[in-house]
Amino acid sequence: MMFDFDRNIEISSLEDEIQSIKSLNEKFINIHELNKKTNDPIKFKVNNTLPSGMILIDDLSNFSKGIQNIYRKAVNFKTFGPSKRLKKHIINSTGLVISEVRAGSFEIEIKQHRSHILNDKINSDFDALTDSVNKPSLNILNDVISDLYEENLSEIVKSYGTETIKSTKEWVKNIYKSHNTFEFENSENNYQFDSRKIKNIKVRLDELSVENKEEKVLKGSIAAINHDNFTIIIRDENLNENFSVKVRDQKFKNLKLTSNTKVKVPVTYNEILIGEEVLSSDFVLNDIAEIISIKQ
Repeated sequence: MMFDFDRNIEISSLEDEIQSIKSLNEKFINIHELNKKTNDPIKFKVNNTLPSGMILIDDLSNFSKGIQNIYRKAVNFKTFGPSKRLKKHIINSTGLVISEVRAGSFEIEIKQHRSHILNDKINSDFDALTDSVNKPSLNILNDVISDLYEENLSEIVKSYGTETIKSTKEWVKNIYKSHNTFEFENSENNYQFDSRKIKNIKVRLDELSVENKEEKVLKGSIAAINHDNFTIIIRDENLNENFSVKVRDQKFKNLKLTSNTKVKVPVTYNEILIGEEVLSSDFVLNDIAEIISIKQ
């Protein structure tokens, strides 16, 4: 007795298997290339009064922790927009490691900790929240520190938010208190932060302030609502203009409101300033209980 095998089915199944393997290999290659791209190291040389290759533990801790905080706040802003809260995805995916130390004052090399990059669950969660432009890389630190060197503080706020500039202020303050100086080196540039430069930056950052300019009521319809970054966009019926409102109330994530709902919302208009220079401005709502729905 002979059996007539369906060769088409066999070949199709084999081709599917081959394509599946090829697709999986390409996926791992792409992830590997991303890992290499985002893991290009950056270098800091901390200059202090101790012998070459030595540094106070407190100074190293403050210096490296400050870099980590700046990086996380910047990635958080690029992913979720203005938000004081660091998301778990951000904390898990933005760890930095000191990959090497060298003598010569005290030199440290920093890379991303991406050992979990091949975990499909983490990748899919994180990819759902980011795009190829916003994938976290150490280029973010390159941007922040080069802008800091140029004292272009408004660009830091514009690109990476007020929480990032606040973390930068704290980092610079600790460096200034330690009486250390430092150099920053990437693949393209070397920036020398000597005592005068650090002092000038600290003086400017000390002028950073948040001013509550006025209280007002926005009346109109909800154009969009984002529970992830605690933001409501309201279309004001009088001015025919959209206003983005930051919500500073944890209960907001459970708020049941939909687009086109007519509301009255009392807000505070804030400005972020350095001296008299306005770096950014926003409308803030502190209590969602103050949102009043208007029957249409």
